[in-house]
Formats: sequence, structure tokens, C-alpha cells
Amino acid sequence: MFTLRRGLPSRLLSHSRFSSSFSNLESSLQARQLPILYDYLTPQPSHLLTTTLADFLPFLSTDVPFRLPSTSSPVPLPISHHLVYFPTPTTPSSLLPDGTDTLHSPGEPFTNRLWAGGHIRFLEQNKPLLDGTRVAIVEGIRSVRVSGQAGAEKKKSLWESNDASHM
Repeated sequence: MFTLRRGLPSRLLSHSRFSSSFSNLESSLQARQLPILYDYLTPQPSHLLTTTLADFLPFLSTDVPFRLPSTSSPVPLPISHHLVYFPTPTTPSSLLPDGTDTLHSPGEPFTNRLWAGGHIRFLEQNKPLLDGTRVAIVEGIRSVRVSGQAGAEKKKSLWESNDASHM
């Protein structure tokens, strides 16, 4: 789930106009077809993320090995480490001012965003292993809601990401 904060333009604040605009936003976001992204789950990106965060999350400092973990003795993908895999292939010139790619932005009037959560589900029973296997991720928007007082609304979308199994 991510939250975007920005006051809606006054033309959207009347109830009927807002309802219509929200309905259009909701249906367009839920219908958005994001590309299937592929990556190889090697241990290095996960290892570098753990190393980077170790000074800020003291409980990680005891888990940081000096050597890169081996793919011959793979470990499961740690919680939240899917974020360092599956980058959206895009050129810098096509990014939005906040660095977002256009596929993950709802558009105007929600031009600022903050990731506030989400949901990831793996098709297999266990988390994928960091063994160099090629995997795919399939993303989609399951629900959208607007909350907050008039003029300071927040849009929330529940993104769902699925490990589309080994490919």
C-alpha cells in the first residue's frame, strides 16, 4: 500500500464531481496492466541491503557476514528484500520529478507519494531462495480508497505483488 498526499483541486471537491473523479481513478488504476518483471535472485543485492542497514538496525549487525553468501547454500529471501530486485526498466529522462516511474504513479492530482505498506504473495509454499534462479514478479492494484478531510485527501492503493514462480 502506498499513500499519496496532496490537496485535491477545488473542482474535485464537490461530492458528485469527487465521486465521479474517484471512481474513474479507481477503475483506471485497477485496470492498469503492469509488465511482468524478471530477475535472478542472487545473494548480492540482499547482502548489500543488509550491510547498508546494519548501522541503523542493530539487530542486523550480528547477521552481516563479511563474505557474500554462496548460491550453493542458499538462504530464503529475507522479508522486504524483494524491493532490491525487479527494478522497472526505464530511462532517467522518463522518471517523474520524485523519481517514480510512470507505471507506479496514479497521476494528477496525486503527485507526491509515500510507500506505506503492501502485500506480497509467493505462488510457492516457501519464500524463494537466493540461489541465482530466474523468477518473475506480477504486480497489480487490488483496491483504492481516498481518506482525509476535503482539501487534504490521501489516496491509498493496495498493491499486490506475486512471485510468478521460477521461469
